[in-house]
Amino acid sequence: MPSLRTSIVSTIVLFVFASWAAPLSQAQCDCPDQGDMNNDQILDAIDDGYIIEYLFFGHGPNLQDPNCPTSRDDLDADGFVTLVDLEILYDILFTGASPADPCACGFPCARLMGAGAGSVVVESKTVWVGTTDTVGIFLTNTSTLGGMVIPLTVREIDTYPTALSFRMRSDGRLLTEFNAPIKILGAYDLMDGDCAGGAGTGFVGPVATASTAPYQVTLPTASSPDAFQCALGTIALVGAATLSPGSDVIPSLEIAFTAPATPGTFEVDTTCSNPANHLAFYETITHGEIAPSFTKGVITVLPCECPFLSDFDESGFLDAIDLNEMIDVLFFSGTDPQDPNCPATRADFNNSGFPDALDLNDLIDHLFFSGGGPCDPCNPVQGTCVP
Repeated sequence: MPSLRTSIVSTIVLFVFASWAAPLSQAQCDCPDQGDMNNDQILDAIDDGYIIEYLFFGHGPNLQDPNCPTSRDDLDADGFVTLVDLEILYDILFTGASPADPCACGFPCARLMGAGAGSVVVESKTVWVGTTDTVGIFLTNTSTLGGMVIPLTVREIDTYPTALSFRMRSDGRLLTEFNAPIKILGAYDLMDGDCAGGAGTGFVGPVATASTAPYQVTLPTASSPDAFQCALGTIALVGAATLSPGSDVIPSLEIAFTAPATPGTFEVDTTCSNPANHLAFYETITHGEIAPSFTKGVITVLPCECPFLSDFDESGFLDAIDLNEMIDVLFFSGTDPQDPNCPATRADFNNSGFPDALDLNDLIDHLFFSGGGPCDPCNPVQGTCVP
């Protein structure tokens, strides 16, 4: 029994449910109503709602016709009810596609799993305590996609961000080409942070959908350090939108976060659920599920200490020697030191991210005209720092 870890985990998680039945002969097999969850002989948005209720909240009908080897919500007839089935229903509603026929394909129907199908890569990076930053998520797909399920866990190693949101990059190819909403369908407490899976102790968070660009959803935060929060999510098909084969140069997705005040590390991983195909691309031509490879990201949070801002000679005060050193850096390729735990170099007086003539002007103003001191990147104050 894994012990409770005193931390907070925020997860975009996919819970997958199995749906098996006893074998039927070809003559016996008959599946006339795949996708018709409310038995009204029409496939529409109401059926979409029933599948969501069943998948994420554990209630609602899960109908199975007497001579069909799988349930009506198993639209790809692979033996499992997953978010791929929800994607297929969207495809049916908007493009006129049809559900897989379990009797024709030889249930369970083949799944597109294996190497070379694409990848999801989460960026690793180093940040400083208290800063706001983003983690990029890069997608590669080798076939045309009509949807995807990308469940992510933000897991504490020895520190945890204080705020989280999940969004598409406005300049990434996913938003530019695919232009579909992100759905965050729930939040749950889990019993540990070791990716053990399961629905945990119960539903604790709201349903949320980012329906307008850039499709950003703010993730809930737990009130107790013993709670592990998870959110259910997918990037769903809208209309006839597809994502052509390609590889991200700019990340399609990103997680925005505020780094904690405590140094340490946290990671962005995919989740553990059963079966292990929770991370999935939905392929439009075959209406099949592809399992991409996954690379997790590790974010290292460093302490922020800048003891010698623009103080090149480390004398404890700014003077003409420091002015000469900054001129040397700007115009004569001089060395611009950077203290080990400081995000800015010493010549970056205004913390703009790079030294330039404005830093020189600010130092002159400070030395000779009672101007403000250098910006402290660890405690930026508007007026002394670049907004």
